[in-house]
Amino acid sequence: MDNVQGLGPAYYIGKFDGILGLGFDSIVVGGGPSPFSALVSSGQLEKPEFAFYLGNLEEGELVLGGTNPNHYEGKFTIVPLIAETYWEVALGGITVDGQATGSDTSRAIVDSGTSLLAGPVREIKRIAQLVGATPLFAGEYAIDCAKIKSGPSITFKLGSGIFTLDPVDYILDQQGICLLGMMGINIPPPNGPLWILGDVFMRKYYTVFDWGNKQLRIAKSSKHSGQGDVKLIENNVAVA
Repeated sequence: MDNVQGLGPAYYIGKFDGILGLGFDSIVVGGGPSPFSALVSSGQLEKPEFAFYLGNLEEGELVLGGTNPNHYEGKFTIVPLIAETYWEVALGGITVDGQATGSDTSRAIVDSGTSLLAGPVREIKRIAQLVGATPLFAGEYAIDCAKIKSGPSITFKLGSGIFTLDPVDYILDQQGICLLGMMGINIPPPNGPLWILGDVFMRKYYTVFDWGNKQLRIAKSSKHSGQGDVKLIENNVAVA
């Protein structure tokens, strides 16, 4: 896809060549196999999975057909999918420094195409109040840069796994102006309500999208702050 005029100014102003959807066949516009479904069916992949590492002010990496052990540490947590649409998993709750936020949204997707964490407007507002962020505009929030060192942690329960974001993970320092790395978006049924765990989550957590077993495998990235370009690896071999 290289015509992104219908997706808003953030897409058509941005400098990139196009968008590659890596979801399931059920959400392909016009029908037919999704790009990754076609790759799996072709038999060209060593394993029916792909994995993302988002770099620490260095190149990130997309591996097609495997993983790269150099970019994660510890054991993977397995999170089963609950739907074969986007990469959708059960959201069991959200806490801020151990205090439950009262989230009434039970579904989340992990999505490399979303820069921030996005959730229902009411729930984002509740979390913003708990971490000390103030409304800015268009669903965004500003936060005191000092909270990078002193703010509370935010924890997401995905399946049976617990994943924690510290202030350094969810506060974005833009040359001395700090933003909460969350935005309120109300996605209507049947697709929503829904949380979208985008790059703010994926910079800390190396994520394997396991097509064959219909699950995510998530481990802590070996380096997990900052942003970089993403390079493509196929079956652990660099593609020019």
